[in-house]
Amino acid sequence: MHSQSFDPVKLSLLTPASSFQELWQALQADLKAHSNQDWKELKTQAVAFLQKTEWLQPLAEILTTWQPRIAIYPGSFNPFHLGHLNILHKADEMFDRVIVAVGLNPQKNQAGEMPQVEELRTLLPTYQVVAYRGFLTDFLASFPYELTIIRGLRNGYDLEYELNQLRFIEDMSESEVRMCFIPCDREYSYLSSTALRSMSRFGLKREKTYLPHSEKHATRRKTTRSS
Repeated sequence: MHSQSFDPVKLSLLTPASSFQELWQALQADLKAHSNQDWKELKTQAVAFLQKTEWLQPLAEILTTWQPRIAIYPGSFNPFHLGHLNILHKADEMFDRVIVAVGLNPQKNQAGEMPQVEELRTLLPTYQVVAYRGFLTDFLASFPYELTIIRGLRNGYDLEYELNQLRFIEDMSESEVRMCFIPCDREYSYLSSTALRSMSRFGLKREKTYLPHSEKHATRRKTTRSS
């Protein structure tokens, strides 16, 4: 897990003469830059930093009670492909923070699957990547703040499946369940981890065409936004 200290790069460029809006926007940018840290830990560090400087103390007061929009994107991600990244990019535009949660098979050796999680952390360095076993509802209950579940959709069949899964999650959860369905862009609608695993069995590595080489790998959503 990431445990670096809060380093407010944007905020450090401002002065006491800066407007509150400028200060708040800079703080938001700095918090976003530390999205690979747990929110509770990051919030504690940020508040402590702000309280040290008199003209930043109003920000500390607001941050103490402010709750960002945090989403969690669960999946086996075996492998994590361009369709997953496309959904993650879209979710990142909708929420302040997105946690990528890798569900590990409880019937398999834990040590054998952790490299997959570490690879994702390397691939997605600006996101918090966590691993969990067991039921997603139990894992969500371990967080001290509200989370919205992200589910990617390729077609209507996916929607029907996810709605059924939502019913199970609601039955097993002791609190309100928030879920956000995000359709992938059309060019990724045929991608699935199962298909890519089958392709990899031929040993020609052609499945790598559909795997991102970095979190900034351009999907159509990212390219459109930056053009």
